[in-house]
Parts: sequence; C-alpha cells; structure tokens
Amino acid sequence: MSSTKSTQLFVVFVAVVLLLAPFSGSTTLAQTTVTREGAHLWGWQGAYPYGGDQQYIDFWAFKDTTKTTGSPPVSHAGLRLHLLGPGGASGGVLIAEDIFGFEGDQDLMSVSKDLGWAGIDRTVSLLDRNSGQMVKVEFHVYWWATGTKEAVGAGTRRWARVEGTIRIYGPHGFTINLPGYYPSTSDLQIFTHPL
Repeated sequence: MSSTKSTQLFVVFVAVVLLLAPFSGSTTLAQTTVTREGAHLWGWQGAYPYGGDQQYIDFWAFKDTTKTTGSPPVSHAGLRLHLLGPGGASGGVLIAEDIFGFEGDQDLMSVSKDLGWAGIDRTVSLLDRNSGQMVKVEFHVYWWATGTKEAVGAGTRRWARVEGTIRIYGPHGFTINLPGYYPSTSDLQIFTHPL
C-alpha cells in the first residue's frame, strides 16, 4: 500500500471519528424539578357549611422552587387571597387576587422541611374590587402542624392550626386576628407537591 493511500485512509478514519464523536458516549442531560410548598387557610364567620353573604377567607401562601442539575435552586413565592370583609359583597372589602413571582424572597414564605410549621410576613398591594382601589394587605400568619404527614396524590400534607394577623388598610380596613376571627375553618394545612 502506498503512503499516499495510507494517508488518505488515515484522514478518512479521523474525519469519521470526529463526526461520530459528539454522538457517542454518555451525554448528561440537565434534570429539572419544580416543587411547591406552602400553607392554606379557609375560614368564614357563620356556622358550617359556608353560605350566603358571610365574611370569609380563602388564603394560599406558597413558594415554588426550581432545581436544575448543576445550578443553584431558584425560588418564586406567591399567594392567592380571596376575602370578603365586614359589610358583605356590596359594601365591604372584596379581594380576589393571585400574585406570583416574588423571586428570591425567602422571607415571603417559609416552610419547614418536615412540614411542622409555615409562615408568611409580607405587605402587598391588592385590588379591593368593591372600592376599585388598591389597598395594602399586611400578613403575619403562621401555621403549626397538628397531625402527621399524609400522602395526597404525588404530594404530602399535614393538618395544622393557624395564628397571627392579616390587616387590610383602606376605606373599609379591618384586622383579622387568627384563629378567633373565623369561628368556622376548614382545610388548614401545610403541604408540598411537585408541579
């Protein structure tokens, strides 16, 4: 075999190896998981079950954490507040707002690893749908687990009790002192689940 032919075969061999190299071997793909952890409170002024024009609160506070292989976790906190205050649906404070994306604010919502406690300390501006005005709402709310962990779908929850205050400012402002403000409560829980 001539040296020219050997050189040509060698060049072809190297070219084939270089072309196939990116496709051979093991490729590590970044794994991404998103988990939501938080707490929930559902309460109202009247007897069970809820009905009519009673004051009520349906409050979710949570933190979504995205973990990607090789990168630090990224957290986004949020809340969902549906609330009817003194004066009823036509004359009181009526809030029905969802807020997402308080990026990196670890103080907005905290949940212990064992779901033993959760808490939120934050003031936000929300729309009072009856007055058409933005009102400040100040949260100092804490959940304490009263039950053991239980599986719910792909997630976990613990039943809880709640304490603290929620203060609504504005023309029809009032303060909710927990737990006494709402004689009836349901679905008090601390939870975590994948998204």
